Amino acid sequence: MRKIESYYLFSDGELKRKDNVIRLTSPDGRFKDLKVEMTREIFLFGEVSMNTKGLNYIGQLGIPVHIFNYYGFYSGSYYPRETNVSGQLLIAQVENYTDEKKRLYIASEFIEAASFNLLRNLRY
Repeated sequence: MRKIESYYLFSDGELKRKDNVIRLTSPDGRFKDLKVEMTREIFLFGEVSMNTKGLNYIGQLGIPVHIFNYYGFYSGSYYPRETNVSGQLLIAQVENYTDEKKRLYIASEFIEAASFNLLRNLRY
């Protein structure tokens, strides 16, 4: 297993690449190196500045970064670029479209899900 930990960073500082690690340096000079080879995602709750060198490195490793404001509310995320999935997705869609049984199964699942949501909203 490669990516098993999520990092929750609550302290202020600067997040940047230092050699082959991501380093959070606090305003008083102390630092913490993140084990990027075992990182699933990073949650930033403090006042953290980042540079593009660090974001590029995080992106190459496929690690998303989720950012929260001063009050702990979600502000946004940085998601690394996915590998070329659009071609694979198109091929899978065409395969399902050309097979009539698969096409009818998917259509019936859409109808079932819509019915479930309608009933749930009516009960509410």
